[in-house]
Amino acid sequence: SNDKSIEEVHSNIIFARIILIVICYSILGTILLFAPMTQSQLFCTLLLSIMIIAIAFQQNWFFQGIQKMQNIAIVNIVSRIISVVLIFLLVKKPEDLYLYCILYVSNYVISSIFGCLIVRYKYKIKLKFHGIKKIINELKDGWYLFISSALTKIFGTVGATILGLIATNEDVATYAAINKIPYILILLFSAISQAIYPHMCQSFEKSKEIGKKQIKTISRPILIFFSLLAMILIIFNKPIVHIAFGEQYENDSLLLIPFCIWVIISIVNNFLGIQMLVASGHQKEYSKSFMISVIIMLLLMFILGPTMRSYGIAIAQAVSEIILTIILIYFIKSCWKNKTTRSQSIKTKER
Repeated sequence: SNDKSIEEVHSNIIFARIILIVICYSILGTILLFAPMTQSQLFCTLLLSIMIIAIAFQQNWFFQGIQKMQNIAIVNIVSRIISVVLIFLLVKKPEDLYLYCILYVSNYVISSIFGCLIVRYKYKIKLKFHGIKKIINELKDGWYLFISSALTKIFGTVGATILGLIATNEDVATYAAINKIPYILILLFSAISQAIYPHMCQSFEKSKEIGKKQIKTISRPILIFFSLLAMILIIFNKPIVHIAFGEQYENDSLLLIPFCIWVIISIVNNFLGIQMLVASGHQKEYSKSFMISVIIMLLLMFILGPTMRSYGIAIAQAVSEIILTIILIYFIKSCWKNKTTRSQSIKTKER
């Protein structure tokens, strides 16, 4: 039956994710053995590594597939907002580092637990082993999206890592702190993105024209809304940074400008990449686009970072996101042009 096939796919994907968990912890364990770390750094790393398990067992992909994102969207949004608000309210001094790690991870853990409970008790789906071959096939099928997802995480975190190699701890702390403000917009939008993705897949299955029309209808109000929020952050950058982190961070409040540009362009790229390329079946092209833009971003960071420090890293991030937009537009035109050419040649042969 259809329910049985859904249960089988669900189980295969979960077991594939368990394999990835084992690989991740093996790599992490090797790094921890050789990396020079203090006791507090080691403890923080172990706390934050709980995210690996929590994210692996999140059920967002399942709800996307059955087009029931309302089951988890509210949980995701509420847990993220609570986590961020509690971090701003409770984390005030260096001694709160462990508390920060716990609050940060709690967002993912809560979402994961609720997702698993809904799948098990509302949809009656059990976890069963259906053979290693089917699990490997799931890993192969999801390879390009997996790479893209991994590169997305690199896009968001590599800046602080590179800055740590070329600047002071104070620069890194300022960069990481101020970046948290526009990152709230990314967290809010990611929940929206997950909710609309199944509808976009359905639209592109009907036809390219219907998909394009849906993108235009949905993207406009969302982009206007987030652009207004970004403009508020840019215009009132100094008081916002002061309220969030205190007077000592005010001098670098202009970092919000490249950060906000990065956020808005990344939302545009979500519509171009996830909602258009991936939803229309071009995961490979989307993955290629990301790989190219990540390479460009890293080069720009190493060029601009040594002289401009935090601002150089932030500008590199924003510029690479703009370049990604150009690459995505190129691939969209290329893929759809080839589709049109193939369909025309088929019609000619039929005649």
